[in-house]
Amino acid sequence: MGVTVDYNGNGGSHEVEAPNGRPPLGAMLIEGDFLTEAQLVEALEEGAEKGERLGEVVVRRGWATEDEVAKLLAEQWQLGYVDRASIWFDGQALGRMTREDAQRLEALPTSVQDGRVVVAVAEPTEQRLTALKAIMGDDAVVVVVPRSALDAGLRSDLLTGSRDTEDAHTKEDDVSAKSTDSIAEDDAGQAFAAAETDLAPTLVALEAAVGDASVLQASLGELGERLVEIMDDLTDAAAQLMANASARAEDEARINRLEEQLTQRTELGESLKSQLASLSETLESFS
Repeated sequence: MGVTVDYNGNGGSHEVEAPNGRPPLGAMLIEGDFLTEAQLVEALEEGAEKGERLGEVVVRRGWATEDEVAKLLAEQWQLGYVDRASIWFDGQALGRMTREDAQRLEALPTSVQDGRVVVAVAEPTEQRLTALKAIMGDDAVVVVVPRSALDAGLRSDLLTGSRDTEDAHTKEDDVSAKSTDSIAEDDAGQAFAAAETDLAPTLVALEAAVGDASVLQASLGELGERLVEIMDDLTDAAAQLMANASARAEDEARINRLEEQLTQRTELGESLKSQLASLSETLESFS
């Protein structure tokens, strides 16, 4: 029997070896030098307390990036990994899943390759993969992407709801009864919708980039505050040095004045000695 630390971060206690012989994520994080044993225990306890998965805690604590965790998950589940810059969506794939199913399963179809739908997830689980194959087909290809990229896609208008789909079919049935002008307007609307679908991946990427920029902006803000503190410390140090230099200058001026006074008194003493000598000679000449 192995230890009962929850290396997978799924709640509860598990053996060191994950189901189906997959290596536990916690062990992979340690082997990859992302965590120590103590940090893993800390992350698992924090995840259990806040209801977060191990990968989410690790990313939030800054011990690994979203991309690094996603790569480890892809390796753990023997799935493909797609970075945020390479994610692309096409309308044929998006039409295979409703918004409700996508949000429920936290998955997003991205493309169709050789008749097989490619579906992106951020957190593979047995239940999620089984549900996806039931909806998309047993030959569906599942890939792992960074969490923020998937969340951006789920928040966007890439997918239509089931009610939207029904309304779209109803409108198609009524096309034959419309005038030529109405059909032309529909064609223009469809062209606009197609253009919007083509632009959707770019918008998703931009939204993810904005999220990354927000994190960078916060870091720059903290750096700016630290620089201000350092500048204040340097200003105080410079003021102290100037005060010390001023004190030294006053001391040097005082020493110079004393030296001048000593020189003057020495010269005066020498002059008095000379005068006394002259006076003594004069008195001797009278005697």
